[in-house]
Order: sequence, then structure tokens, then C-alpha cells
Amino acid sequence: MEFISDLPDSILSHILSFLPTKDAMKTSFLSKRWESLWTSVPLIDLDERLFIRRRLELKHNLYGVNFQEQKKFADFVERFIAFHGSLNVQELRLRFDIGRYLKFSSRAERWVRTVMTSDAKIIDIDFSGKTLDWSDLDKNMYILPPCGFPSRSLTILRLRFCEFIYLQNTSFVSLQTLVLTAVKVSNSSVNALICSSPCLEKLHLECCYVPVYFLVEAPVSHLKCMVVNNCVTPGRKFIEHFSLSIPSLQSFKFKGIINDFSVKNLWNLIEVEIEEQNVYNGFQNHEYRMVCKLFNELRHVQFLTLTNWFLEVLGNEQLADNILLIDDLNNLKHLKLKMWLADVELQGLATLLRLSPNLETLSINIGEPGDTDASDMLVMSILKEHTFWEELTMPFYFLLHLKKVEIKGFEGRGNEIEFGKYLLKNSEVLEKMVISNADLTARYGKYTNKRYKKTLEKLQQSSQNFLFLPKASPEIILS
Repeated sequence: MEFISDLPDSILSHILSFLPTKDAMKTSFLSKRWESLWTSVPLIDLDERLFIRRRLELKHNLYGVNFQEQKKFADFVERFIAFHGSLNVQELRLRFDIGRYLKFSSRAERWVRTVMTSDAKIIDIDFSGKTLDWSDLDKNMYILPPCGFPSRSLTILRLRFCEFIYLQNTSFVSLQTLVLTAVKVSNSSVNALICSSPCLEKLHLECCYVPVYFLVEAPVSHLKCMVVNNCVTPGRKFIEHFSLSIPSLQSFKFKGIINDFSVKNLWNLIEVEIEEQNVYNGFQNHEYRMVCKLFNELRHVQFLTLTNWFLEVLGNEQLADNILLIDDLNNLKHLKLKMWLADVELQGLATLLRLSPNLETLSINIGEPGDTDASDMLVMSILKEHTFWEELTMPFYFLLHLKKVEIKGFEGRGNEIEFGKYLLKNSEVLEKMVISNADLTARYGKYTNKRYKKTLEKLQQSSQNFLFLPKASPEIILS
């Protein structure tokens, strides 16, 4: 007897969910019992790469796909569209290279409209069909067809490699998360989307094309988290000015190069991470004024993550007399820094710590050097312990509240050891200090046979100094 067909629909649907969508659809030919079972599978994946996987394995890419194979995929998607009225899927994915389907442009537009108006809760559309590089962003992007009646069930939307034009009077009433990757957007499309999506809480812009003057303003919204990661302007240039004003925002993360940055009306902001990848020249007043203004708008923040660029700006000796332009960050409890603890950053670090009187946790990540500066780090004269911290006269009220210190990528340099000892000696309520040693062999391996060999040996020895520190009340963990 054949027992499989006698199983309940829910069990059969679960079994079919482990098959590629193409194979799940084939089961409709088995019998009338199986004719519509595949339509109850929770995930429909219309991925061109999976459909012509054999060709992909033979050619290692899809550039050799001929017209007949493209037509087969187009017919496959058309068959899905024929069933879409009876589908009850939770997640719907559509992925194909729009550049190869221009001859099917009218059909492709119908595919997109069908997907966007389905009852799926999660929709993922990728018009690239492959791994993107920056040169792809210079091409003319497919303009996402406006959808006047998007799904009322949609909660998560992911779009990749297209131009997003927001249609007036359109509302994503249930949308909670929007992820745009390699998408061209405008100020009006972003702002209108945020304002007209009453449930939108998370917005991620990954490697997107944005305006030179990128102004994001939504006085009335429910957006809580926004991520802007490596976005550029047309021509792949950095953003000239980025302005952010969303009162509902609680978390903001930025990574990239920016010339001017301003925020306002961020009263509910709790967590901020800014990874500025620009190079500080050491003599420009513009950066200092921008940082002062930015910090004054971040007075409500409790979690703050910064890169060494900010410390170099704050530590500029020519601007030290103007440091009172920044108010104290009284609400800041948790500070994370990506830096080197090099001489050029110490004054900026001291300034930032003075501005954070209620700090409870401090985390410093001494990152991996790039190919261009690894040798520079080895010749820096910071192997001997200095007396920088002990000679400072500015008051450090954070020492009254600091409970935990974490240093990752510890190399054993004099500046690192001196800073650790200073915190151990002066922190009144410190409970734990965690020191994670850097893998010096991996970090500087290619320099071991050159003139840096003795320097590396000194680093290796000095990194063990913390093992011989007197065990006070704080727990010291050296890993």
C-alpha cells in the first residue's frame, strides 16, 4: 500500500518545504491528491540560480544561459503566478538577473507586481541574480514598478539592486522591517516610506546609492532602528552631508565616509554606533566643530561605539582650548572604541572619558592593521610605559562608576599596559577586567624575518606582564 498520500496535508506540506520550489511544484502531477499541496508550502523560492543549477555547476556562472533556459524559468514563474490566488505562503523569494530578461520586461513587471501584492508576510526580491561588486552599481538599475496596493500582510521586505520610487498615497500598513541592498533611493522616497508605514521599526540601507545631500526626516513615525552601511552617492563618492531627524529613533548605526554629519530631535536615542572610515588630516577645524555639535545632540545616548577618527579629532592639540564646546554625556553608561591606543589617540581618549562621568563599562577593540599601516604600527615608539595618565590634571569622575573593562587585540605595548594599570589603580568599584591577547603571529607574521623581529619579541614578552600584577579586588582575566 502507498502510505504517503494518506498523511495529513500539514505533514505533506512540511515534507515539501524541504524541496526546492521547482521540485515541490512537480508533485502536482502525481495525482489529484497532490495537485494543490505544494501551494501550502510556507516558503516559495523563485530563484533563477536554483532553477538552472546544473548549468550553474557546469559554467560556474550564468552568463552562458541561453534563451531557451531563460524562457523555461520565465514559464516556471508564470505557472506560479497562475496559482498565486490560492497560495498561502509565509515567505516569498524572487531572484533573477533583470539584465537578461529585458526581452521579457512586461512579464517580469507582472512577476514583481504579483509578488508585491501576495499575502506573504516576508517578501525578498533580488534583481541581480549574482554576487554584486561596486562596478554593478554604475549600471542603469531596474526601476521597481510602483505598486498601488501592496500586501496588507507584509511585515518584512527585502529589495536588492533596483531603483526604488515611492508611489504617492501608497501605504505599507503592516511593514515592520525594510532592508534595501544596492538600491538607488532619493530623499523623498525614504522620507515618504518612513512616514507612511505606521508599523515600520527597522530600516537598513546596505551599499545603497543615496543623494549627495542625504536628508532623512520623519517627524511622525514609529521607526526605532536605522542602519546606514557603506552607502555612496552617484559616482561612488562619499556623502557630502547627512542629516537625521527622527524623534522615534532608538538605535542608529553608520559606517562609511561622510564630510558633514548632523542629527537633531533624537530625544529617544539610546544606542549609537558610528564607524567613520575617513582619514583625519589633523588641521581642519570643520571636523572638530562637527564632532562637538554631534556629541551635544547625543546627550541622551546610553550605548556609544566610535572609531579612532573621533579620538584624533578630539585630541588635536591646536583645538584643545575649545573642548568646552561639548557638554558632558551624563547618560552614557557603555562606551565601545575601535582604536590603537597609540600616542595620537590618547589625548582624545582622555577627553572623551572626562566627558563621560557616569560610565560603567569600557570596551576597547585594538583592530587588525591593514596592509598599509601594519609596519607603521611596529615602528611606533610606544613599547615603553609612559606617564601620560598619571600626569593628567583633568578630573575623571567615571572612575567612581566604572565596573567592567574589556580590551580585545591586546599587544602588550607600553601605552596599553600603562592604561590598564591606571584603571586598576584608580577605579573605585571595578569588578572585572578582561584582556584578550592579539595573535601577533597572524597580525604581523610577514614581518618576522625583517628588522621587526626584536620588536615582535618584546611585544610577546610584555603582553604577559598582566599575569604578574598584584591581584586586587577586580577579577583580571587574561586570555
